[in-house]
Amino acid sequence: MRRHSLCLVLAAIFLVLAGLRPCLAQGVMIVQSSSIEAYQEAVSGFNQAFAGSTSLPGIASIQPSQSIVLDPAAQDAAAVVGLQYKALLPEVVVAIGNGALEAVKDLNCPIVYLLVANPEAIVPPRPNITGIKMMPAPLAQLTAIKAALPAIRKIGIIFNPSTSVDFFILAKAAADSLNLLLIKSPASDDRDAILQIGELAGQLDAIWLLPEPTLVSPNLLKALPLLSLEKQIPLIAFAPKYLETGAAMAVFSSPEQQGAQAADLVRRLLSAQPRDALLPEYGKEVTVQANNRIIQKLGLIFNNTSPSEGR
Repeated sequence: MRRHSLCLVLAAIFLVLAGLRPCLAQGVMIVQSSSIEAYQEAVSGFNQAFAGSTSLPGIASIQPSQSIVLDPAAQDAAAVVGLQYKALLPEVVVAIGNGALEAVKDLNCPIVYLLVANPEAIVPPRPNITGIKMMPAPLAQLTAIKAALPAIRKIGIIFNPSTSVDFFILAKAAADSLNLLLIKSPASDDRDAILQIGELAGQLDAIWLLPEPTLVSPNLLKALPLLSLEKQIPLIAFAPKYLETGAAMAVFSSPEQQGAQAADLVRRLLSAQPRDALLPEYGKEVTVQANNRIIQKLGLIFNNTSPSEGR
């Protein structure tokens, strides 16, 4: 009798698990590169925004089914993720950070990445891979810059033509529409960038630094704040941490904003029938933070009511 009851219990558990399986198969598996605060904030932004997915046709049962935090020191991240993927069969995998994208890149399901500095260096463009770029859209950034620092008009942009020419083309069009003059400072390495921006400094009202892995170095990050103070022109950076080293202002998409936009991208992927490939997107929302000490030293008027959205 006891054995019979145990068999009934096990059978019931099996049926429950089997009943759950279709729900998990329509879920979202979130993979974090590590447990750092920025990634946790991105997960929070994703989950909060994704909570409204039940209102969309065809995805009433979808919820984030699993969040996996990788050990950055581990050598078998791809194997760990592969096992979890086979167990959950999620419809979409969300990769947060470079390590996460590296671990999931060989999966065949739709993959949405965010907080990845240079995704093309990890995996070539493929129809099943999309995501949110680290930078907000050029128009969003320039709109925010113009609103926050209304006195500036001539902006020097530091970029690498081999990696960011598309961004520069969009930025030039955005600047023209806002009556701003964008002065390009193309460079192939940090020394070239320092030299070029130094030569252009007398023509500029501001220096705009992009997250260029080939250019951003300790040398560049030391030289630009010094040049900014010497020439009395603000340095506009792409992350708030650079405010501590002398940037006057930072314009960026926060991890929460990136997470929320990723949730919208996932919703569109899941509700599309047939499922279409979606191109990676620039951040749609921006956050502006200022270094008040530098702003005062440069004698700038900073408007703290800059916009938070744009394209």
